[in-house]
Amino acid sequence: MIKNMQINGRQMYWLLISNQMVMTILLTIAPGLNHAKQNAWFSILISTAVGAGIAYLCSWVCMRYPGKTLAEFSCEILGKSIGKVITFAYLAEFLLTLSFILRQYGDFIIGTILPRTPIFAAIVLMICTVLYLSIHGIGGIGRCSEIVGPFLLLGFLLPVLLSIGKIKLEYLLPVLTDANMSDIITGALPASTFLGDCMLIFVIGGFVDGRNQWMKNAIWGVVSTGLLTAISTIIVTCVFTQEVGGSFAYPFLMLVRSVTIYGFIENLDVIAISIWIMSIFVKLCVYLFVCSYTASQLFQIRKWVPLCIGVAAIASILAMLPRNYVEASVIFPFHVGTRWIFPIFMIGIPCILWLVSFVRLRSQKV
Repeated sequence: MIKNMQINGRQMYWLLISNQMVMTILLTIAPGLNHAKQNAWFSILISTAVGAGIAYLCSWVCMRYPGKTLAEFSCEILGKSIGKVITFAYLAEFLLTLSFILRQYGDFIIGTILPRTPIFAAIVLMICTVLYLSIHGIGGIGRCSEIVGPFLLLGFLLPVLLSIGKIKLEYLLPVLTDANMSDIITGALPASTFLGDCMLIFVIGGFVDGRNQWMKNAIWGVVSTGLLTAISTIIVTCVFTQEVGGSFAYPFLMLVRSVTIYGFIENLDVIAISIWIMSIFVKLCVYLFVCSYTASQLFQIRKWVPLCIGVAAIASILAMLPRNYVEASVIFPFHVGTRWIFPIFMIGIPCILWLVSFVRLRSQKV
């Protein structure tokens, strides 16, 4: 395995945190508060357990077939015909998700710091930057995530620490006693969907150095993201109350904007947004690489790098289709994502691949 197409367990950890952290915190706190109210933090913990379970299933299957990706081991597990159908379905999902992440990024930039910027300018500039790193392989993306990851934690911890003086723990009461379990589970679905995109392990797991047991790194990457989201939810609730926090499109961003240091250091959201853009950059790089490499294996194209350009172009065009923020950041993730992508691609197919692999492994030992 060439250097630029190999990562280690530590890089897998930071890659998952960089890939998941910002989008999960930005887009799942509000729906969690709207459904589970002051118990939204408990919904996030349920989502964390679900995400860890998905990471376990995907990592176990990948470690069972070291050096192979979804397009290869799915054919071995379920047969060539079914394996190709599953690979094509995942390829379509990767491309669709890539395009919507691009659009969400564009809407985020226009809605926060560059309100007069045309949407296509934000999208095209970002995808060109993403393309540069993606064509250098998953190894370059992994090394980038090692640099970005610690800055993301800093961008999270700083506003949390500076908001401690505003916290009112009584906003968390009552705890679970007035909770409707169906509302808590409904509140857990958005975060579960975002954490469940660790299914990308099905592809990037084939490039992890096989000499180390990297499953725990993958699981801890998802768990760390989930716990940080739960802490963010608690802080937002304790500062704004669940009614006010749930009314914001980006509750944690509003928390950052509310931070002041001695009354004269303000507008820290500019720094936070700059750091968060790096996370979205890593996420787009991962999706572009995974989509291009999977397409090359599915259609048996020897060189995957030229496909990156085509995939980037298609994703950019698709990113222009949503007409507004609601379609890109509400309808898609919380209707298409939670109703279709989550149960089929994040739960159903990984469970089937794991179960068939497990049965075959047990039968070989008998």
